[in-house]
Amino acid sequence: MTIEVLPSDVLLKIFSFYVHRRGADEDVWHTLVHVCRQWQFVVYDSPRRLNLRLLCTPKRPVKNLDIWPALPIAIEFVAKGKQPRGMANIVAALKQHCRVREINMQGITNSLMNKFAAMKKSFPELTYLKPHPRDGNVLALPDSFLGGSVPRLRTLNLGGIPFPAIRKLLLSIQNLVTLDLWSIPQSGYISPQAMVTCLSALTGLRSFGSDSDHLNLE
Repeated sequence: MTIEVLPSDVLLKIFSFYVHRRGADEDVWHTLVHVCRQWQFVVYDSPRRLNLRLLCTPKRPVKNLDIWPALPIAIEFVAKGKQPRGMANIVAALKQHCRVREINMQGITNSLMNKFAAMKKSFPELTYLKPHPRDGNVLALPDSFLGGSVPRLRTLNLGGIPFPAIRKLLLSIQNLVTLDLWSIPQSGYISPQAMVTCLSALTGLRSFGSDSDHLNLE
């Protein structure tokens, strides 16, 4: 019996459909690379096409990433309780700043934000950033946040941060496409004119959301 082997380009199209249909699951490609050498080669040869990422959470030690190729890192952290576990692991993942592509940290404190900023490192591959504080807390953005350089950032979702700090961050972002601002504290109130002036500098912006509304700018 002859076994027909699909060409690599056909496999890539199938894998692309499969992976993007399961887009919320960063680990979906793991199954593919364990089938055979050909499948493994096709997957590793097309990391951008398949949007390959290594998911890092409080329960996934950064040292475990060494079993995989040096792929982009996606950080997921949801703080629970007064002393959330796994914070040290998240900080260790952030130190891989040249590989971090996505950051989703919810319920974080100023303590973690300060550790983040203390690195004073740029994040050249970061495309998605969502830092949200615990309910009712106000986050401060230190001057060294993100090292002042996030050239690839496309999506920014901020909550509980005064606008003056947000404005300074936005001035360092050139290619932002989606911006969402939530629960800006009263101490950080701005006039509509100041908001318009700030947004007008983001020439690539296509979507803007706030507590009360969402605008499609296309």
